[in-house]
Amino acid sequence: RYLLQIAEDAQRSVRQVSSGWESVLRIAISDLMPREIILSLIGEFKQEAPDTQVRVTTEVLAGAWDALYGGRADLVIGASGNIPSSSGIVTHNLGEVEFVFAVSPDHPLAAEEGVVSDDQIREYSVIAVADTSRDLPVQTMGIVPGQSVITVPDMHYKIEAQARGLGVGSVPLHMITDELAEGRLVIKETVHGISNRHMMLYAWRSRQQGRGLDWFRERLSQNDAGPDWFGT
Repeated sequence: RYLLQIAEDAQRSVRQVSSGWESVLRIAISDLMPREIILSLIGEFKQEAPDTQVRVTTEVLAGAWDALYGGRADLVIGASGNIPSSSGIVTHNLGEVEFVFAVSPDHPLAAEEGVVSDDQIREYSVIAVADTSRDLPVQTMGIVPGQSVITVPDMHYKIEAQARGLGVGSVPLHMITDELAEGRLVIKETVHGISNRHMMLYAWRSRQQGRGLDWFRERLSQNDAGPDWFGT
């Protein structure tokens, strides 16, 4: 029975590939992407292609580009920063993520009046997310030179750590709506402004083919793929 199952799986995989649908579609997702919209897209895709396996990984900072360049992903959703120089990569805009400097209301910086300086920020630990890149140069963001660093796995850890008062740093506004409403985080203006924005992209290799990849590219290009990816 075991060998027959293997044979049936192999036949199903061959039929899947011959129909143009990938047997496995690998998608690298930035930790900044709204999970609800991503999961909704995957649900819609499985209705269309139930036999295609979907393998989703989470990447941080340059790790998204690294997954694509290293062949670990067929599609990247939410790549940011500078596009590594290489031919054969196609990118499209998803929108902009707005970052704000946020601290716990019990943190000493919360009591500071007016604009917070870099010298004031340097006195406290910054919560930083670990870049998941394996081969491309890693990226850092929002760290004041000389500042003590606490490194965490992803943005969800970072937000919770800052809400607990373990450190400070810039976080995506669309990911802290609950914390702001509950009073677990407060926004402080820095010398760099009240907020800054980063463009988010989705990308794939131009030589990559498959009906599953085409499906996601079409949905991501439509305005209703996500009513407002980073809205608050």
